[in-house]
Amino acid sequence: MPFLAKNDSDPLIARLLRQTSAIDMDAVRDLYDRVDLDEVSLDAALIQSGLASDLEIATAYSNHYLLPLFDPPDESFDAIHHEVARCLPAEFCRRNRIAPLTDDGTTLNVAIDCPDSLLLADEVRFQSGRQMRPLFATRRIIDSLLVHLYGQQPQDKVEPVEFVEISKAPAWMPAGMTLDTSVVRKIDDLFQRALQMHADAIHLERSSDGARLRFRIDGSLVEIPVSNSSGIQGLLDGICCVCGIAARDDSCGRGEIRWSDAAMKLTIQVRRCPIVGGENMVLQLQRDAEMPPTIDLLSMSPQALQDLKRGIEKPHGLILVCGPTGSGKAETMYACLREINDRSLNVFTVEESIRWRLPGVNQIQVAADKGLTLHRAIELSLEQDPDILLVNQIRDAKTAEFCVRAAAGGRMVFSTLAASRPSSILRHLESYGVTSHAIAETVRALVAQRRVRTLCGECKRPHEISGDTSLRLGLTNSRQVYQAVGCGRCFGTGYRGTETVYEVVRVNSKMADRIRSGEPMESITSESKQSGVTSLKNALMEVAFEGRTSLAEVRRVL
Repeated sequence: MPFLAKNDSDPLIARLLRQTSAIDMDAVRDLYDRVDLDEVSLDAALIQSGLASDLEIATAYSNHYLLPLFDPPDESFDAIHHEVARCLPAEFCRRNRIAPLTDDGTTLNVAIDCPDSLLLADEVRFQSGRQMRPLFATRRIIDSLLVHLYGQQPQDKVEPVEFVEISKAPAWMPAGMTLDTSVVRKIDDLFQRALQMHADAIHLERSSDGARLRFRIDGSLVEIPVSNSSGIQGLLDGICCVCGIAARDDSCGRGEIRWSDAAMKLTIQVRRCPIVGGENMVLQLQRDAEMPPTIDLLSMSPQALQDLKRGIEKPHGLILVCGPTGSGKAETMYACLREINDRSLNVFTVEESIRWRLPGVNQIQVAADKGLTLHRAIELSLEQDPDILLVNQIRDAKTAEFCVRAAAGGRMVFSTLAASRPSSILRHLESYGVTSHAIAETVRALVAQRRVRTLCGECKRPHEISGDTSLRLGLTNSRQVYQAVGCGRCFGTGYRGTETVYEVVRVNSKMADRIRSGEPMESITSESKQSGVTSLKNALMEVAFEGRTSLAEVRRVL
């Protein structure tokens, strides 16, 4: 849209510069019309074009917002102690282009280069436990400050993907398929690099803005530079060909690739969808484990483990697990199956995607395109007289009815719900039309879980919790926690690896009576805390206090 000529429609920085310098407003408006502001900010465009200096822009903002200007002589940072870097994680500062300057225990002086950074006050207070006092500085000074405090950006250590020659067709190539050697090379190198970086998923994207490659590592997306961005299109087309997905801009598709080498077997679930101006593809990497973990290997507290075991030892009932996608709910349910499965039991599972093959367990995979819907698969499994039934997820009233009826009929049933807390699980059942009486009669245990990223042992830094933060957390004594910083080993994220944290509520006879009488679900589950159950929040806080994760990560998953 053409830039409006009216002065009050000019961008803020243009109006501020007009008041303090003899800037050519016609040139500014022409620049505004020509520059893609999604690629570069107007401030940066003004500096690059020579219409204004970075100091003029910083001074204009400083005067307008009545905030100090940080402009040290000769750009010397000798007065800035490196200890102040502990107040804020490197990843957070680099992402938002801010830098801590001084810390008096209550207030943290922070250098910023644009007004948008003023909105970070709440996040800075949470990360550091201090009030933020912003000072405007030039972009060049902030870049130098970040190097001074945190060193060179760790992401620079992530080498671009360089495609190398391969001598023979890899094992993932379908038999009889012919594919251009260069494309085979690119796909194989992509898988190898993802495995080397312990990625859980690969994100490929092509749009009108360009192309990019990202790996999801421990829940965070890390952008991977490529030596030639045009190679992304070859990857997309080649993967579509291998999976049998139609490579058209307007089509969606699903496929699977089986990858293996001498050390590992991998199932790669491929999902493609069109986006405006291009396409997006996600490849989920599922490492084929011989068996799911046993229940004793879950990272549960002794009390939580005991409550879960007592729940699944019942002859019949419902065991319900909740948590966000990727929190390990399937691992928990399969660990329970391994605990109670033996040759005297008839065990069935109904799943949309089968991750593990369990000996002695009859597993049904939903195939809606072939008429085998989730509801039909459950009906078929119940016709086989199962003692134990695992249903992937309760998403609707009919599935809830199947599971409750199966549990009431003398079967042990495991399933998951899209809920956040144990009380939410019970409310979801009520919303699906399950009566309080049926809930009280069938539910045996509720499990809520989260998967948190664990701090990188190479770069994490200790951090004292401020008095205000301690008060909000209900702490009576000062506690030390650790912050994410970022280094080459953790690809600049500050985290390496994950840990699952649990809350287990066993529904005893007293709690069942209260559910049956119609009391609010929140009050029923909150009473369990008084009997020694550790809430999910407290369990997560304990992981932070033990230095395995950060308070910022606890806040993210809650």
